[in-house]
Amino acid sequence: MKKIKIVLSIFLILLSLAGCKPNKIKTDNIRFKEEYESINGQLNESGKTIISIEIDENNPIKYIEQDEVIEALINGTHVVYFGWPECSWCRRALPVLIDAVNQYQGMRIYYFSIKQAREDYDNGVGSELAKLYKEVSEVLLLSDVDFAEISAVDENGVLRIVASMIIFVKDGEIIGAHRRTVPSHFDSYEELTADQKNELKEIYNNFLQQMITEGPGGCSGC
Repeated sequence: MKKIKIVLSIFLILLSLAGCKPNKIKTDNIRFKEEYESINGQLNESGKTIISIEIDENNPIKYIEQDEVIEALINGTHVVYFGWPECSWCRRALPVLIDAVNQYQGMRIYYFSIKQAREDYDNGVGSELAKLYKEVSEVLLLSDVDFAEISAVDENGVLRIVASMIIFVKDGEIIGAHRRTVPSHFDSYEELTADQKNELKEIYNNFLQQMITEGPGGCSGC
């Protein structure tokens, strides 16, 4: 009987301790919202104030790991977003992108922070991330989309992946891409006007419309 009481006491203590720990398991949409909103108003590496944004809690973001990036570019139907939290262009484009994608049931935005990979490549670091950066460049340049018109290609034939870079993939084929915001928006620290937001959303919608299938099935391969 004494042993049973001891075991029960230990169980209750462990249960109590478990209850005190915060739940670290978060869905991707909440994780993304918190990651981007947590730095609102802080100073970036250049000493500029980071743009404050609100991310829809019902966003369609799905984080992908380093070993999943190429797969996301050559399989399925979804949007791939390359950027990072502090990127001012990303923070201007994201609310519009999320709003547009949310109109297409089942459509997802696959997200990978490209910052470290680009820095490693730029600095000649022989890392796996730098290797991935070159592999992503190769996949993009081999697609039917003229990425050389979207961003610069260096002397090594590697495409510069600017942020934000939005890739639209349908049935494993890259059908379009868009960088930053709209031509009339010159400064990422300036708020988009209502007309500019509508223009940007229309750009996204033009690609998204091509990615959906007719009938009750919704989007293809989402």
